[in-house]
Amino acid sequence: HYMSVAEVYIEFPVKHCTHKETNVILKDIIKHVSENRVYLDLQPQLQSIIQKVLTNYTNIPQLFSMDNFLPFLDLFRGQTQIEVNKSLLETFSKYDMTVSD
Repeated sequence: HYMSVAEVYIEFPVKHCTHKETNVILKDIIKHVSENRVYLDLQPQLQSIIQKVLTNYTNIPQLFSMDNFLPFLDLFRGQTQIEVNKSLLETFSKYDMTVSD
């Protein structure tokens, strides 16, 4: 199944490639799970993917600049969405950085 592979593979581009490759993988995942709203049944797998991205990605501003990061976050619903948003805020708070518009 595609999601089983994507869930494991996401660590490779996040750890060893640039943000461009991670962005491509996120785009591909979005494409695969958007058909027939399959993402509704894949919340645990999608959450696992975003956790791996957040755990291994140190350049938070660059993460938000990816074209497919925010659309990926839009896939989450209900309690999973709340948990992902908490993780995102926790990750954001770990880094000492200045935020501007």
